[in-house]
Amino acid sequence: MKAPLAAGTGDDTQLTEATVADPYAPVAPIYDAWQDREGAFFRLVLPKLTDTLARHAVALSSFLDVGCGTGSLLHALRARHPHARLCGVDGSAAMLARARDKPGADDIHWVHARLGGAASDGQSAAAIPGAPYAAAGAFFGVANHILDSGGLRAAFAAVAAALGPGGLFVFDLSNEHGYQAWWTGRRRRVGWGWDLTIDLAYDPSTRLAAADATVAWRLTGRTNEVARIRERYHAPEDVRAALAEVGFALECEEPWSTRPGEIAGKTWYAARLAVS
Repeated sequence: MKAPLAAGTGDDTQLTEATVADPYAPVAPIYDAWQDREGAFFRLVLPKLTDTLARHAVALSSFLDVGCGTGSLLHALRARHPHARLCGVDGSAAMLARARDKPGADDIHWVHARLGGAASDGQSAAAIPGAPYAAAGAFFGVANHILDSGGLRAAFAAVAAALGPGGLFVFDLSNEHGYQAWWTGRRRRVGWGWDLTIDLAYDPSTRLAAADATVAWRLTGRTNEVARIRERYHAPEDVRAALAEVGFALECEEPWSTRPGEIAGKTWYAARLAVS
């Protein structure tokens, strides 16, 4: 929901809606097809992540993807690093189910847990299988889903607990330019058997953003569902403070334009965990 969507055509027919506890459950079945139409965010992340790891002298022996969604980035990393230990963590069981269904998924460990919370199998975030990891990532504005500064600090602490000494944490956040430019109005996408309508709003006074994504099924007779996504713009000083409080040293903070000619609506971060 963080990148702008191309507007499509369609009417404003009122929909019978059903909301669900897992906010990404409605979009999970169509997520990869939808993202392919948008350029697939993991394909934008992969070269920048690879370059960042190289610039900071990190060999990808192991990697933790926090907020991995349907696992596309991890599957791409597996193709490039066949011997690396890879783990994906996500708070949406529906998205993880899609990740586990992909070819080669058995070679990647998947954990159902919220960022900074407890895993569904009773493990704490500090006991993620395969830890410690050489590097961790959180992309597509995963940390923007955290709506308060205390939660941001807890999330960063969970990542720190899963990294080895000197481990690198690489992530992006949607910045205020991105929210003001992208999170407004209505966007539509159309796929085989489904229509996706997203109503977006951003309130700069509270730094809160809302996206209500309605999936309408045209061929199955399935009840239309609404994914209600809420995010927050975290100011750079708040991000720096949360990183420092849990032992990270900031090594990179730069505006990021994900596509040529697009505004720098994201900020790219890299932070190193203290050795001692």
